[in-house]
Amino acid sequence: MRIKPIAAALVALQLSGCATHREFREIDAQTSATRDHVQSVLDETNRQMSGSALTVSDSTWINPEPVRATNEKKQVPVCWLQVNRTDSLSVDDVAALIADSCHVNVRVLPDARVSHVATAGLTRAVQGELPLPGSTSAADSRGRTPLGNTGSSGPTTSVSTGGTLSGLRWDGSLSGLLDDVTARMGISWRWRNNQIQLFRLDTRTFQLQS
Repeated sequence: MRIKPIAAALVALQLSGCATHREFREIDAQTSATRDHVQSVLDETNRQMSGSALTVSDSTWINPEPVRATNEKKQVPVCWLQVNRTDSLSVDDVAALIADSCHVNVRVLPDARVSHVATAGLTRAVQGELPLPGSTSAADSRGRTPLGNTGSSGPTTSVSTGGTLSGLRWDGSLSGLLDDVTARMGISWRWRNNQIQLFRLDTRTFQLQS
């Protein structure tokens, strides 16, 4: 009768050994999968580090991805204007005219009121004999003025004046009037924050791929 307990113990021991062996195989498979994953991550990291982080180009670089530009002018309110002015109008006069006629807010940025006009000296013909080229003295023995000093009329100056229009005649849409006026004044316009903005310079930030 003692054979049965011994046989039962042997069977239990064998079953326990099979379960342990199966668990070992599962652990080994998990370890192999983890090792393969870690190795793939290391290989990818080494591949990225082996490449140069900085690329120097001595030619013109163009971003292959186009920059999306929004057309803000399409959002301007619909308004039809009839204008027949013969007097001079400043940018503030134009802004007031649009605001009164179309009942929209018009903001004139400070740089739209100022324009820089460069003036230079007049060109004149040299009378008499030509001066000596390359001479740096006030005059040579024959009284000829150096070429570098001839026709000089002082440095170039910058004059700040407000842009004005000499009369304005228009019969059309608000957007068309803005295009015409800003082109004549050398400024730009946009529709932003529910208002028309008149400006000369604009600053924008573009994200470039490195």
